[in-house]
Amino acid sequence: MKFKSVVGNITKTNDLKRIAKARLVDVTRLDDDDIRKLLLKAAHNYSNVELIQAAISEAILHRSRDHRTITSILLGEVLLQAPEYSLPQKDTEEKVLEWEQQVIDESNEKEIGGGRKIHNFDFFKFVLEAAWEENNEISQDEKKLIERIRKKLKITEREYRLVEADLGKFPKLGNELHTRQDINIVRNYLQESGLLLTYRESDGSDHDVIPEEMVQGVKDAFGVSMRRYGYKQLIKYKSVKKKQYLEETLQKGGVVLARSLTVEELQELCIQHLTPEVVLGGVTPRDGLDSNALENWCKEIGQQSSGTKTERMSRIIEHYDMLFEKSTDQDDPRKPWFDFYEEFAGRNYHFLRAQHLIEKDQDIDKRFEKATDYLFEYYLRHNPLNLPGNEQPDGALSLGDEVLFWDNKSKETQVAVKEHFAQFERYFNKSEKRVSALVVISPSFTPESDADARAHEIQTGNSLSLITAKELKDIAISWSVSKRSQDAFPIKYLTAAGRFNTQFLKDLF
Repeated sequence: MKFKSVVGNITKTNDLKRIAKARLVDVTRLDDDDIRKLLLKAAHNYSNVELIQAAISEAILHRSRDHRTITSILLGEVLLQAPEYSLPQKDTEEKVLEWEQQVIDESNEKEIGGGRKIHNFDFFKFVLEAAWEENNEISQDEKKLIERIRKKLKITEREYRLVEADLGKFPKLGNELHTRQDINIVRNYLQESGLLLTYRESDGSDHDVIPEEMVQGVKDAFGVSMRRYGYKQLIKYKSVKKKQYLEETLQKGGVVLARSLTVEELQELCIQHLTPEVVLGGVTPRDGLDSNALENWCKEIGQQSSGTKTERMSRIIEHYDMLFEKSTDQDDPRKPWFDFYEEFAGRNYHFLRAQHLIEKDQDIDKRFEKATDYLFEYYLRHNPLNLPGNEQPDGALSLGDEVLFWDNKSKETQVAVKEHFAQFERYFNKSEKRVSALVVISPSFTPESDADARAHEIQTGNSLSLITAKELKDIAISWSVSKRSQDAFPIKYLTAAGRFNTQFLKDLF
């Protein structure tokens, strides 16, 4: 979500003032609209990489240990892993607490270090114990020294927290979890530091977000190249999951193994200690995968295969970074709506009422939309975007530096796409990013709709892709049982103007 959109959807005066405090002069006497205008003028200061990194360094070395700890988790472990780098505030808080609990549990269950040789690990533990003995607290100076030692010994942030948990000191004394109030105090501080913005969705829920222009600066500060889930999928690919390759890559990356490990253990060590760039390309130009392997990999995931080794690696990393975990929750209320997707599209009132899938006629539109979200999220492996504000399409997906829109048209008769051109053009014109296509999903289309959509693209440059609910559902089910079901469906196949042609997919499954 872009900085401009976030600022336009900040509804709380206190949030505006805290965010303004980071990069602006005193705004206490200004009204909300004036503050927003100043924030937009100062947008370049909020995305300044040096300012972001300085603010994160200050937060991690804050005099309050709660601020140090929560900052690292909230930004590095939660929001940088989230779709669109945004979450409802209650979800942010739940994930911070969940991460803390996982560290506590892991400290009681697993060997710290995961089977690798950690030079002077006992010394690091002794340093932590000695630091805690003085006033049962870690001072700012002690924290600075601990960080220097941790990095010198190549001990990860998580391993550091595991040792603290083992000592009964993480996240607070006695392994006590932080409270939501603790998290909110740090949230306010991060706003004042220009590292976090909050906005309100159309449904009234408040969200935490790292705006798009700020993401790279925050990633660099935390040494994050991609989301962890995508990294886990990347490292399972046939070219890198071989045991010998993983062992050699870890060794060249300075990670010495203490014993023979399984492939799964080696993969986890790579994720913890090496960047995906090192896993793919090695430490020197002679290491890593060769150009042919990278070229073939790009082809398999539907990415451009030409270019340098670095360019190919970047495309692979970007592809996997867009993958999100598929929920195993069988109680998702959208599942039965998806099962009867065509009935919702065709507004089969009698059938849907008989199956207790709707209570009121107006339920059809919303549940058709929700079923489409479910289809993209759980079958095609794409996470639908949140679209704040009014006059928006029914859904959207990221597609590189563009977006894909879709709009649901449920109707008892055929849809004449020409009747909706004005509405669709408003969607295209309002979008901050280039829209690769708007996919229109309906039970069926009038015979002239195909030609109308093609003519519309010639006249406006905006692509309207027309697909029936049955066609889209068939694609979703076929993809979910295909050998590539763990990958995201190459969504560009849905972007051609006019009526969807199943021949496009003949070599895909």
